Amino acid sequence: MLSLSKVRFKHRSTLSRRSFLSTLIMIVGVGASYGLGGAYAVRFLFPRKREKRTVDLFVTMKSELIEGKSLQYALPSGKQILIQKLADQFLALSNICPHLGCKVRFERFENGDFGFLCPCHFGKFDLKGKAFAGPPAQAGQSLEKFEVVVKGEAVFVRVAVS
Repeated sequence: MLSLSKVRFKHRSTLSRRSFLSTLIMIVGVGASYGLGGAYAVRFLFPRKREKRTVDLFVTMKSELIEGKSLQYALPSGKQILIQKLADQFLALSNICPHLGCKVRFERFENGDFGFLCPCHFGKFDLKGKAFAGPPAQAGQSLEKFEVVVKGEAVFVRVAVS
């Protein structure tokens, strides 16, 4: 029988410090790469919900807005809005009719109430921008509304920014 003490291995595997460190660095690098790639994949597949950022844009001074008249204002995005003073409150609505894109105007109706009139198809909107006559009312459309902020004597319009 052959004893183990007499068996000689032709090949002895020795691991030097240099090869151990290079293998370790390679394994750590590959692990970090996969981990970072996985983190980015999760962020891409499940994005965070971001709050909408808003900014207040100066429009005019309170004393310059006359009740019963409207002030046209152009937003940086190019949208046109109408700002009105009604008693002690201010109102800002888009001046584009949602029906066909015609420009609406602020005026007093036959019954004495204020509102917005679209001259294209005689669509009528109340002071909150909701249509009550004409094709926009039949389609259940409304004018886009913007929040008005008053700081002291200055009037601002709050708009969302991306």
